[in-house]
Amino acid sequence: MKLFLHLLSNRNNTLMILRTNYLAMASIAISIIALVAISCNDDDNDVVPNQVPTVTTTTVFNITQNSATSGGNISDNYDSPVTARGVCWATTPTPNVSDNKTVDGLGNGPFESNITGLSPGQTYYVRAYATNASGNGYGNSVQFTTLGSQGQAPVLTTAAVTGITTTTAISGGNISSDNGSSVTVRGVCWSTSATPTINDNKTIDGTGIGTFQSNIAGLSANQTYYVRAYATNAIGTGYGNALQFVTQNGGGGSTVTDPDGNTYNTVTIGTQVWLKENLKTTKYNDGSLIPHEPNGWDWMGLTSPAYTWYEDDEELGSVYGALYNWYVVDPASNGNRNICPTGWHVPSNDEFKVLFEYVGGASVAGGKLKETGTEHWQSVNVGATDEYGFTALGAGGIKNNYSWNIKRYGWFWTTTTAAHNEEWAYQIALFHGNEGVSTDHSQPKWQGVSVRCVKD
Repeated sequence: MKLFLHLLSNRNNTLMILRTNYLAMASIAISIIALVAISCNDDDNDVVPNQVPTVTTTTVFNITQNSATSGGNISDNYDSPVTARGVCWATTPTPNVSDNKTVDGLGNGPFESNITGLSPGQTYYVRAYATNASGNGYGNSVQFTTLGSQGQAPVLTTAAVTGITTTTAISGGNISSDNGSSVTVRGVCWSTSATPTINDNKTIDGTGIGTFQSNIAGLSANQTYYVRAYATNAIGTGYGNALQFVTQNGGGGSTVTDPDGNTYNTVTIGTQVWLKENLKTTKYNDGSLIPHEPNGWDWMGLTSPAYTWYEDDEELGSVYGALYNWYVVDPASNGNRNICPTGWHVPSNDEFKVLFEYVGGASVAGGKLKETGTEHWQSVNVGATDEYGFTALGAGGIKNNYSWNIKRYGWFWTTTTAAHNEEWAYQIALFHGNEGVSTDHSQPKWQGVSVRCVKD
């Protein structure tokens, strides 16, 4: 009986152990299933890590010898903001941001990029790029080739406008390069708008490169025009710089008369109209007399208006004009009078500089404004062309107590007092031995030199 009871107790213990093990294994299985389910749900919500932006490269256009235009479109940044975008380029098929590149803003969407600094006739590859926290994304590589030296219209400049009348003028151009394609027609075009083209009025003046002259006709009196040289080759039409000019007044407006009855021709140069001769008048334009002071010591230190003739010779004055001290041209010194004919005035230093700039700059203006030859200039008259009709003469002047340097120098008063000394004023100086002109040449106001007038 005891044995039976012992065996029965052992059986119950074994069943309890088996039951406990079964429950533990079931619990483990349930935990594993739960973990798998959670893991699967997490996988469904995960973002792919380390994803760079998706970008495409746009077509290359506006290709020239040295530049082009491209760009890109960023379609996805994968929830990481685009902090830089643009295009990169090189002569190898897969350029990257370590090569040449543009920087064109940030964010998604399309953008445009200007590519510069290219070489003519060179093949390049370009790719759009976009940068986010994961790195640089690149678009497709696009190949293009810049234009070579034979892919351009001619290169040229416009010649200064001269010989201006009421209805005609003279200009032209200089073609420095045909870019490998022969110039088949050239000339100038003009209109009243600032950028004339060959669809406006034009001349036809031969073929080929180099300089040429064009005669402009059919203009209207007292009208502002713009002119550009043009040249055409197989590629297209190239233009020079645009120049502005004003035709002469009609109805006899090309001459003016002073109170003494002296008649002066006028000339239009750029936007200004000038007298072609030095003043000879002995009167202000209100008819009052200008005091005459002969050559001598009394000229030195004068502080009131005075005029004279070179060496007191009125015959020389009829050719070269009179010589005036600065007080004649200064309204504050002459009783608010004007020595120039009505509608005209003595120019300031800045107004002379406008003239010099128009004719090519101070370094060449003397030659372009001086009368040619040696009748009124000493030999050699360097660079003199008088191509604008200003016809400056070597009239000399009064220095100290005597006349000096006739045919060597031509001086003109400006109305501008010298910055460094109120007793001095700026003169314009031309010299027979130089093609330049002095623009900030200051001298004592009592000196006697020539006067030119410019139209109001």
